[in-house]
Amino acid sequence: MLPDHPLRLFFAVPLPTGLADRVESIARPLARATGGRCTPASQYHLTLAFLGDVAAGRRAELMALVAGLDWPAVRLTLDRTGSFGKDTGWLAPSQTPEPLLAAVQNLHRHLRLAGFHVERRRWRPHLTILRRQQTPLPPAALEPPLLWPLERLQLLSSVLTPRGPRYTLEGELYWPHRSSPV
Repeated sequence: MLPDHPLRLFFAVPLPTGLADRVESIARPLARATGGRCTPASQYHLTLAFLGDVAAGRRAELMALVAGLDWPAVRLTLDRTGSFGKDTGWLAPSQTPEPLLAAVQNLHRHLRLAGFHVERRRWRPHLTILRRQQTPLPPAALEPPLLWPLERLQLLSSVLTPRGPRYTLEGELYWPHRSSPV
């Protein structure tokens, strides 16, 4: 691949396999109820920063940037359901852990300082579980809640296809991570 070839990139945290199986079992009946399509379990992730088109040659720079930041140990509690608009259903936390919010804000700041474009809209942590719903997934409590330990930070590229997005792993960092030894 040519170094200036653009890739549609984003930073995300993948859902651990055991938890993905539980989410899938929650999503299936919700898909039937809303007329939606389940997100494939292999695509479950928490987006931290969407960068859009970035030259392929800048992947190493991006990974070095995130390796230079602190990623505190965090566990996200997915305890509610809802929708963005009519067609996208999600699971989300009712409270975002402050260390996660601070880490994401720090990531966005460092990305902008390095000249990368980051979406300006407010970051709302969520896990997309349904697409193309006929009726919105109503806001509701998720019982029992799902506890998600954030374990890996990934740089992913995305290609949009008629069957949905296809993701490719471009880089990975284990979480928690400290940029310098303690």
